[in-house]
Amino acid sequence: MFAGPCIPTTPTTFFFAYSNDFHYLIVEAALQEFVSRFSRIKKYVKFANVRFDIQQQEEILYHDDISSFNESVYSHMPDSKLGFGSDNTGSNVLDILEKYVQNTEAPLCGSLVAIILKRNPTRQDTARLTTLLKNNHIYIRIAESNNMLGGTDTSIMYNLAVKTNGLYLFSEAEDQFFISGDVKYLTYAPSENSLIYVGNPQLSGQGSKKLPVFTIPDSMQNQIQLVFAEINVQNHALSNDVKELVLHIGNQTSLYGFEVDCDMFQTRNQTFCLSAGSLTKGQNYKVSVSYNYTSTNMQNVELRFWIYEPINYWPGFPN
Repeated sequence: MFAGPCIPTTPTTFFFAYSNDFHYLIVEAALQEFVSRFSRIKKYVKFANVRFDIQQQEEILYHDDISSFNESVYSHMPDSKLGFGSDNTGSNVLDILEKYVQNTEAPLCGSLVAIILKRNPTRQDTARLTTLLKNNHIYIRIAESNNMLGGTDTSIMYNLAVKTNGLYLFSEAEDQFFISGDVKYLTYAPSENSLIYVGNPQLSGQGSKKLPVFTIPDSMQNQIQLVFAEINVQNHALSNDVKELVLHIGNQTSLYGFEVDCDMFQTRNQTFCLSAGSLTKGQNYKVSVSYNYTSTNMQNVELRFWIYEPINYWPGFPN
């Protein structure tokens, strides 16, 4: 039914998965954000939803239109009576993702998966799932709430997202700021743009680091290209480790470049920045970061560049 080449322009699926441990108002606000966005985007031909972290796990529900998706989420709001009943039980979010990659009802290629996570899993065996996600170029984009339940190892889901060119965001909020500062950005750039550059540099202390060159192909239709740059400055829960991180793209003294200053006052949730600039096609752009962390601990940084005009290839996996 969905056979054909897997390229970024392939019609695909949006999948919203949410922990039952959230208050229903958080899920409702996230749903309103997603419905507003995806109701006008034609690329997504299937929609899916599921609540997880419940004792009797429900099936993923698939829909042909945004209206049915909206009704389905509203009829499956978080219900504390269905939960695990223990703060220490690990999340079953990995089981949900394994079921999703085996589905035959919705296209997997290039699908966008938005997860709001309140509980960490405890199981570590993600190698096979990571491979399946990579093979289908599925974007796993996760927003973690504060005061996480379940396991103590946040790196399980962080690594799953980052290794598959997804994104993992940390938050200290569990209110409207969680939606506007975190959940919104799970879909803001990827819903209408193509991923064209990925970097996961490791930084520590103060300094600068050169990264692989960023190329906009000369085959692009438009001479001037709008590029979105996403930066997540650390791979752990919120702290005061970062004072400033500046992303440099291209030549700052000409029309062929721009900078993103991601200091402690500019981050949208204290770890994440999003900015955009116009670049011209057919150019190779130098990429570097200058940074100042108060800690000498190694920080894993997420860089994702998105381009508005569709492309017909996938960027590689840097780790």
